[in-house]
Formats: sequence, C-alpha cells, structure tokens
Amino acid sequence: LPIRSRRWRKVSAEGMPDLDSFIEFMMIQSNVNAKIEGEGRSTAETAEWFRQSAGPLFQEGDGEQGALRTLLFTGYSWYMQRK
Repeated sequence: LPIRSRRWRKVSAEGMPDLDSFIEFMMIQSNVNAKIEGEGRSTAETAEWFRQSAGPLFQEGDGEQGALRTLLFTGYSWYMQRK
C-alpha cells in the first residue's frame, strides 16, 4: 500500500513510575515486537531481559525496587496516510 508522510512532531516524556510500567511500555514498541516476531523470542523471555537489564535503573540505594528518579524519552511521532 502506498503511503506518505503527512507530518511529524518531536515528542518527549519524562520518567516511568516503576519497572513494571517501563516493561509494559517497551513491550508495545514496534522494534521490540519486530525482534520478538523476527527471531522467535517469547514475550516472557523478552520481558525478563528488560527486567534484568533495566532493573538496576529502578533500584533504591538499598537494592529494593523503587521508582526511577528521572528517565527522559525523546523521539518522533510520524503521521502517515494512504495515498
């Protein structure tokens, strides 16, 4: 299907309330879904990878899971239209 870019805008969001919310957010990203589908990884395996690799960002000084202090997401939102 032919599509064209109508417009785009830069977006940013600050922080994630906790590790579980971060994992839920990452699991809906298209590049993550492409990796899961393209390489046959399970969603559980991918979520666990996020938990292990991003978990330390959400830990308090005593090692307990806490809220992330500041994490800034920036990117672009593209608006596409079929021709």
